[in-house]
Amino acid sequence: MRALFGALLATLALGCASSSNASAPFSGQFGADAGTTGTTGSGGSGDTTGSPGTPAQQCSQDSQCGLGKRCSGGTCVELPPEQKVDPSGVPPVASPHDVWAIAADSEVARITIATRAVDVATVPAGTAALVALPDVDAALALSGGSLAVTLIEDVANPRSQKVSAPYDRLTLSPDGLWAVAWRRTLTDSATGISTIAVVDVAALRAGSPAVFERAGGYRATDVVFRSVAGKATRVAIVAKDAVNVLALATIRTHALPLHAALPAEVAVDVTKRDAVATPDGRFVLVRVLDSANLSVVDVDAAAPAATTLTLPAAPTDLTVTPDGTLAVAVLRDAGQVAEIHLPADLANAAGVTLVSTGTLHVGQAVLSGGDAAAGFGPYALLFTTAEPAEQVTRLDLASGALTTYPLEKSVRGVAISPDGASAVVVHRPAQNPTETDPYEQQVDAQQGYSLVDIASGLATLQLTASVPPGTVVFAPAGGYAAVILGVGDPTSAVASASLASLVATTVPLDSPALFLGAIPAAPGDPSSGRGVFVAERHPAGRISFLTLDTLDLQTVTGFELNGQIGN
Repeated sequence: MRALFGALLATLALGCASSSNASAPFSGQFGADAGTTGTTGSGGSGDTTGSPGTPAQQCSQDSQCGLGKRCSGGTCVELPPEQKVDPSGVPPVASPHDVWAIAADSEVARITIATRAVDVATVPAGTAALVALPDVDAALALSGGSLAVTLIEDVANPRSQKVSAPYDRLTLSPDGLWAVAWRRTLTDSATGISTIAVVDVAALRAGSPAVFERAGGYRATDVVFRSVAGKATRVAIVAKDAVNVLALATIRTHALPLHAALPAEVAVDVTKRDAVATPDGRFVLVRVLDSANLSVVDVDAAAPAATTLTLPAAPTDLTVTPDGTLAVAVLRDAGQVAEIHLPADLANAAGVTLVSTGTLHVGQAVLSGGDAAAGFGPYALLFTTAEPAEQVTRLDLASGALTTYPLEKSVRGVAISPDGASAVVVHRPAQNPTETDPYEQQVDAQQGYSLVDIASGLATLQLTASVPPGTVVFAPAGGYAAVILGVGDPTSAVASASLASLVATTVPLDSPALFLGAIPAAPGDPSSGRGVFVAERHPAGRISFLTLDTLDLQTVTGFELNGQIGN
């Protein structure tokens, strides 16, 4: 039997459904207890002693210490950085009717969702990245070891073309017509690559020359496509010292990219910065952990240049609304949230709206799409991972009103449903529970998550003992969320949560879970989108399909060319 998911041995920490995968590099991540990884870390200094020669401030309560600090052991100490983590490994991906996954080093499996039938495509060895096309049942595989990119549509006849460098990332345009193979270099100088490979997907499907390698810039950290009216027109590469922009219409020429130099402070240390983009890719925003300056590049400009926007404090988190009109920066150490209107505030910083968060210690934000019919508009849920605050706070982006939702445990991460009506808050156990009630001490010591109804504020706590919750995925048809429990653990399970009743049911798995993803709704049948798939660690390979409303679980375990179905 071939070993399905041989490359999927790294566990996935908390992530959103669009989490930071190869095709969506700017998607937000849940906070985690692990140290900051890559460029997704959030700001704040770890110094707890004050300036050299300055005695530590004495205190008996947090309010005596001011913003950005807390009282610990009678001394005011600075809050630690907000914590996030990148997903690792290569997750399975879904096209309209199929789930695709890396099997062995030179194999990609296609599992048909309706029948659970398994087919195998042979690809060049060293597969490092996998993306599914959005509107057809096909996938692209990047083989860094064999220097190739492969289109898999007919599994018996994959189409490969060569690239010249060992790229390890593959970013797909939202329309599925273009892809960029690139390498994210953070620590290993031996893998530093200054080029990218732009792939014309339509040409690859037709068997025509489709790979165009171009200058991308030294130490690329992010790649984003610019889309106009749903069509990708440009691609921006965030490199160490610049944002470089290539026009896709002229990619077959050898013109150099447009070059927008970034300020020196942005280029000093790429491991201590974070880049986000508007959903349409027009604006790329880069923050540095310990700087109040925000660098913004308009990808559409004929001569792109970085605009510097100075905020009252260093942003500890930065994100953009789904419509791309507003960037939200959390200024934890100033006790504020900055609402930056795009593009107007880039020309006139006086238009930036500063919302005071008062005595709340909030360092991160997750944004909703909003639902006016539910009685609220677009909002941000604010929280912190820097201290054991048992609450999240809703900031109405239009009015600036703050609404706090008390919780029973401190927060590790937050996910908001696509309609904005519900949220799933993943908790972390208290390191040193301070509750005097023995029952509350036990609650604080456990893992768990909460289901929150945004309109009413009602929350239900789901305790999971010692099993940590992981990825949260919302059903495309709405009404349900899935939470993976115990990534990489023999006690792995998936929780199916009804967002209407705030009741969750746990479905055990037979093998340690690795990745969780949503199954798209079948074309023409939106009600079908209530399924998820789970990649599991198994010597013969295993993937499970769970229907969230019926709790029907089917598992594919191991496969020859005809596959097998268990459970």
